[in-house]
Amino acid sequence: MPLYGINLPWLCGAYGHDLAENPAHPGWPVDATARDVRVAMQRARRLGFSAVRVWLCERGEGVLVDARGPVGVAPRLLAAVRTIYEEAARADLVVYPCLLDGNAWVRDGDALLERLARDADCRMRFSEYVAAPLARALDPARTLALEPMNEPEQMTAEGAGARGVAWATMAHLFSAVRDAARAEHPGLRISASAQHGILPALSRAMPFLDLLDLHRYCDDGSLPPLGDLGVPADRAVIAGECGTASEPRDVDAEDTISNYVWNAARWGYQACFLWKLEGRHGLVSADGRVGARATRVAAAMDEVRRRLGEGRPLDG
Repeated sequence: MPLYGINLPWLCGAYGHDLAENPAHPGWPVDATARDVRVAMQRARRLGFSAVRVWLCERGEGVLVDARGPVGVAPRLLAAVRTIYEEAARADLVVYPCLLDGNAWVRDGDALLERLARDADCRMRFSEYVAAPLARALDPARTLALEPMNEPEQMTAEGAGARGVAWATMAHLFSAVRDAARAEHPGLRISASAQHGILPALSRAMPFLDLLDLHRYCDDGSLPPLGDLGVPADRAVIAGECGTASEPRDVDAEDTISNYVWNAARWGYQACFLWKLEGRHGLVSADGRVGARATRVAAAMDEVRRRLGEGRPLDG
């Protein structure tokens, strides 16, 4: 049975400054409070989810730097990570933390990602001074895996064109983060994510990964069978972002996002995380209203769990 989760990448719509200050943008406020974390976790649990995927350092949030590169983690971000795990425990949720976001390089001109792309020493400093203390703050018993960067293909030729770096560069960053994180928690699993057609390149570049994370956006809620992904059969695969290609009109919109729930179980994915709880494409409205889309998702998860628990087929 898949682990069903929901994406909670940034709170309060504050990409890059929800949990801690952003040194690259000192004028930005820190928008999320401990109460916001608590409310989001409780909403996820009430909808029937068992896990949340959270982002910690998107666009360099909470990463302290100097002329040499990363030198530490903002105390406020470390405190936020502790709050996330406290509230996840209160709601009985598994946490799937992600550090960086590859999309911020080309789209936002992220200076930290630029340095990580071009400077091997900077990648090692990020692993030692950022990834290690953040891993230390995690509760390994409540962590699905640690994802060093969301969609690293956004920094390779597939996403960045001629400007992109080699997959070997991305593999160096991920392996360095893996080593630093496992020095804190030896059993901690490491994952990496990519869109469907790019997953084979990711798999070849990073054979050391514990989990491959498929991202899928379509309007029929379909997932490819594991045998069609183009990765070795012994690779463990989750679906870490499952969303609609078209934007729902509102939380009551008719769409097929609940189909992902069925297809993840049908094809044997180890986990399925829908995109997303709040904000644009969210299952919950800005004022906290739970609409028909969320109700359909919750009903689908309940039915899949019931059928699998009773040994009944999913189809028919």
